[in-house]
Formats: sequence, C-alpha cells, structure tokens
Amino acid sequence: MNKKHYTLLALLGIVLVVAGIFYYFTSEKTAPIVNSGLAQPLQAGSKGGVGTFVSDTYKMSMSFSSKYIVAAAELDATTTPNLMVALLLDTPENRDIVDGKVETSREGATGITINVQKNPDGRSPEEWAKQNTNWNISDKILATTTIAGVEGVMFRWSGLYEGASLIATQGKFAYIFAVSWEGASDPIIGDFDQVLASFQFNK
Repeated sequence: MNKKHYTLLALLGIVLVVAGIFYYFTSEKTAPIVNSGLAQPLQAGSKGGVGTFVSDTYKMSMSFSSKYIVAAAELDATTTPNLMVALLLDTPENRDIVDGKVETSREGATGITINVQKNPDGRSPEEWAKQNTNWNISDKILATTTIAGVEGVMFRWSGLYEGASLIATQGKFAYIFAVSWEGASDPIIGDFDQVLASFQFNK
C-alpha cells in the first residue's frame, strides 16, 4: 500500500489492503478537480466555484463546493469498495493528509465520502446497510430515502463523530454515501445535502 492510499484510508477510518492511484488538483480560483486515471477517465471541470465529478465507469456524476478538496481512488477488484471518493474541507492539514505529507496516523477529520461497490448478487440497500461498518455503531434504525429518484435507505451512527450513511443500488453497483460532523450546526450537513441533490445515476 502506497503512502497516499495509507493516508486517505487512515483519514476515513478504514483498514483495507488496496492498490490504485489517485490524484487531486486544486486551484485558488476554481473548485478542486479530481482525475484518478481510470480506464474510462473521470470527467471533471469547474464553473462558478463549483466542481464536478463524473465517472462513466461507475455511472455517476455530482457537483461540490469549492471549499472542498477531493480525493479519489480506484481499488483493486478483489477489495471493496471499488471506487472511493472523499470530500474534505480545504485546510492546510487536510491538504497534507491527502497529499501524503502526514506520516503519523490520526483519528481522522469530518468529511463526505461516496463509495461505489460492485453488486453482482443484486443485494438490496437494506442488506448493504446491515453489513456496513458504521451499522455496528448505529441505532439500528433504517429509514427510507430517495437519491436521484432511486429509493434507498439511511441510518444514523455515533462514534468519534456523529454521522449518517445513505445507500442506494442502481444497475451493477451499490452507492454508499456517508457524512460525519462535530455538531448539529456543522455546515458540512448542508453541504452533504447539496451533494446528494446534485448526484445523478448516469446511463
């Protein structure tokens, strides 16, 4: 596992053996953009301080605020998730973490993640939720929700931070969204809602 993968996964609190490459691009005037070098490249751009993230491979697109750094990694087919995307507040510390400059492990920061996993057996969102790591620290209550017109489920959890996970399945993939926050008034909650509102399942 290379240094960048280690720091990204440590940040998300996930212990996985992974292989892949991720890159991130930032600009003082435009939103951060990511291109992970997939076989079918991510299409990215920015306009008016809003970045976009599109993957033909994983049939998804979304937009995000320019106040976030974006990091993405495509993981080896034998591991899950197959695609990991993280949105982190653009701070000097988070830049160092994403860029692999922080050598010591840490407890992590609040953030937004989107994990895409292959779903060859057609498991339901409920099944995915109950095998999710955060389910173990949740209230075990599933609520129904809708993501880009597709029915899914959500649950709340509490660990180092408060958080919520939303899961939907579409086509060959399961899409697992998560957000963590420090307090009920944390702006990241509204930013997460905006990401969900912009999210699209692509054909």
